[in-house]
Formats: sequence, structure tokens, C-alpha cells
Amino acid sequence: MASTDRPEVATTAGRVRGVVSDGVAVFKGIPFAAPPFGANRFLPPQRPARWDGVRDASQFGSAYPQKSLDPDPLRNGYFNPTEIGEDCLNLNVWTPDPGASGLPVMVWIHGGGYMTGAGSAVAHDGTAFARDGVVYVSVNYRMHVDGFLYLGGDVANLGLRDQVAALEWVRDIFVNVGGDPDNVTIFGQSAGGVSVMHLLAMPAARGLFHRAIPQSGSTRVLASAELATRIAARAGELFDRPPTPDGLRDLDVDALLAGVVMFAFEYISPAFWGTESFLISPFRPVQHETLPADVVTALRGGMNSDVDLMAGCTRDEATFAMQPFGLLDHLEPTWLAAALEAFGVTMQDLDVYRRTTRADAADPELLMAAWTDWAFRGPAIDLLDAHASAGGTGRTYGYEFTWASPSLPFMGSAHALELPFVFDGLTTFVKNHPEHENPLGDSPPQELADRMHKAWVDFATTGDPGWPAYDSATRSAMQFDTTGGLVDDWAATERDLWIAAR
Repeated sequence: MASTDRPEVATTAGRVRGVVSDGVAVFKGIPFAAPPFGANRFLPPQRPARWDGVRDASQFGSAYPQKSLDPDPLRNGYFNPTEIGEDCLNLNVWTPDPGASGLPVMVWIHGGGYMTGAGSAVAHDGTAFARDGVVYVSVNYRMHVDGFLYLGGDVANLGLRDQVAALEWVRDIFVNVGGDPDNVTIFGQSAGGVSVMHLLAMPAARGLFHRAIPQSGSTRVLASAELATRIAARAGELFDRPPTPDGLRDLDVDALLAGVVMFAFEYISPAFWGTESFLISPFRPVQHETLPADVVTALRGGMNSDVDLMAGCTRDEATFAMQPFGLLDHLEPTWLAAALEAFGVTMQDLDVYRRTTRADAADPELLMAAWTDWAFRGPAIDLLDAHASAGGTGRTYGYEFTWASPSLPFMGSAHALELPFVFDGLTTFVKNHPEHENPLGDSPPQELADRMHKAWVDFATTGDPGWPAYDSATRSAMQFDTTGGLVDDWAATERDLWIAAR
């Protein structure tokens, strides 16, 4: 560890001075690109202005403008930022020792449906990773309108391109904070997992990372240019402006966020968007010259076949989407019909779950399981199959988080429930959730957090998380639970259902 409690490092734009916290050096709010507003709005990320002297990096920077849809302020503070603003393209670094060399690097991309979240959120604290010998980075990026609304021409995938710019920053300065630029792992959950998947297919990201962990991402999220244009047209109607860079460039933050909230609530209604509403967010990557193919096609073609991949999901991803609308208790008929159409199955088809892994399940649980498999588990398996069969040197690993909430049993192994285990942050999670809505209960299993966190660190360090590699013959995957272990032919019976539904 550096001898000072205010360590300094050089970046490509100037020197920064961080702090030592819990035994690791932390540098917060470092700009990796210029503010993406004003003249820079709807442009690819631009280089940050250089500064003279030493910039203070003891406080988090602003996050991209957003409005949380979570009504609980305590829980909201766990996943989302305290400050938003235009100077939002910044990142944070936790390192065991800026004077070290050759440490593995992990770059975290936060989730939030491309509408909320920040690398500075409590959920994404990197202390445990740095404690265990990793240089950890969390990044901000443009979201919703500025990051993932397709406005034609080159105004596409700007949020993903921000992430590429952050990875270029990692490449250029990581020897200065103890990291190995030739051992970089990208990982993220939900929209962050979607980002990791699509970075695997982006030509501009090639060579910037060596391992990847998409958690609860979906390969279904990529929009065609036609769909993305239709989404942009509806956004223009809500903002009462032309859906063009010139039409939206001077849209202020209040009007921006009011329109995004309206669009978010509209988009999750099948009455307005039909089967598209089951992908939750209107803001998503678009197939474009910056992202010319979906990730499964790209991997099958050999792209990034030398990158180690670990992908997975939770067992009950879709409870988070159904519970707020009472759908875990009662399946509203119009919604049910739209769901079955989206998934391409019938209720009779879904009886396969009762015959296998969900005996005596009521119909809402069957729909939840189907939504989970359609949007998350099936796409994770497709991704693993494509990578494992590409014939490259990259190793392939699968996992499923199956530990269920003891205090909110209707949530099961919910979307994002694995995060405090991966980050070894159970105490922090409990502290930042209201007691009556804390899905971890009073005594969450620390031994499970120890195992998961170690697997992520080991994968980033060596490319091996500690269980046999996945291939399309055995389909071995690790189930994380207090009694979990390695399973072969992951989701075999259910997988046959979804193959037949295609």
C-alpha cells in the first residue's frame, strides 16, 4: 500500500489524488470523457479536457440524469446515485496498491434498464474486490435518451460507446494503479449484463478486455433499426419535439426525465407495445454499424472466441417485474394473452415446469418461470452454446443463482438478488433496505457470499472460477445456493420446450 493516506496517480488528462478507505486506495469521479451535453450532445464520447495541478478524487462525480422509479428512498439509495449532472462520464477505482503491478482488473457496468443507476451507488462498492487483490473500476455511461435512443446516422449505441471509451481509459492508465492491462474482466448485471453481451459483439471493443461475466443479461434486447426508429418516433411525440439530434439537443433535464418516466410506464403495458413490453425498457442497443450483429451470431462467427466467458442468471428473474402489478397473485387475462404470445407458448406447454422443477406451482409461478427462461436463462444458455462451440481458446462457464429470499418468499431468487453475494456486501445490503422489504432476511448466508465472491475473483485472476467448463454436450453449470453444486445438462427439460417454441 502506498505510504500516504492521499495517494496520487497520473491519468491521460492529469493527476488525481484519492483517499485510503478500509485499507485500499480509492479514486472517485475521474472523467474519462468530456461532459456529453451542449455541443457534445449526441456525439460519440469526446476526450476530457486536461487539467493543471492535482485533481481531487475523494468524492464521487455526478451520474447521468435520471429519475428513480423506486418509491422507497432507502432501497433507492442502494442502487442509485445521490448526485446527477451533465459532467457524468466518470469512473471510480479501488486498488489494493497503486504502486503494485500485474493485478487483475475488473470493470463493472451497472444495471437499471438503461434508465437508472450509477457506478457510484452503494451496491457497486469495490472494497471487497480490492481487498482480495483486484483493481476494480465502476463506470457511468449515458442512458435512456442520450445513450440508447436511435436518432439515425451515427447517433446510435452512444451508451455502449461510452463504455468502450472507459475501457480505453483502463488500457491507457492501468499500469499507474497497479493493474495489468492484459488481464481485464468486464462484468455487469441486468442492463450491465446486456452491455457486456453487446460489447462482446462490438468491433470497437475488441482487444480491450480478456474475460467477461454477463449477469442476468438478455440477447433478446437488441433492436432492429426499424423498431428503434419506431421507439424514437414515440419518444418524439412524448417530448413534443422532432426525434432528431437538433430537435432534442436543448431538451432540459426536467423535461427529459418527465418524458422518460412517461415512456417507461407506457412501455411496460402490452396494450400499447404488445409483445415488446416484455423486454421492460424502450431504451436498448440497436443493430448498427457500431454493433453489426447480435452477440450469438458474432460469437458463432468466432468473434472474441479467445475471451473467457462466464454467464448466468437467477432462478426467478421475473418476479421483480410481476410483483409490483399484482401478477404473482392474479394473471389479468389481457396481460396473460400477451405474455403467451410473446413467449410463443400455451399454458398447457408450461405444465412442463410442474412435471420437473416446480411441482404444484400455481399458474402465476409458471408464467414467471416462462418469462425468466424466455428473457434470461434461455438467452444465457444460447450465449454459452455459441461461445463454447466457436473453437477458440476462451473458456466457457455457466452458473445459476438459486438461493431464495427467506423473508419475501414470493420473490424467490429474484433479479439482482445475487449482487450482495458477488460483492461480499450482505451487511451493506441489509443496512440499505427497509426491514419489511429486505429479501435477505436477518441472517443471510455469509458462506454463500464467500463462495460466489471468490469464484468471481478467481475467474478474473485466472480464467477459472473453480468448476468444470461448459460445453454443449454436458452443459455443466454451477448452482449457487446453500446446498447447491454442479449440475449437468442445465435446464434440460425446459430447454426442450423453448427449442420447440422457436
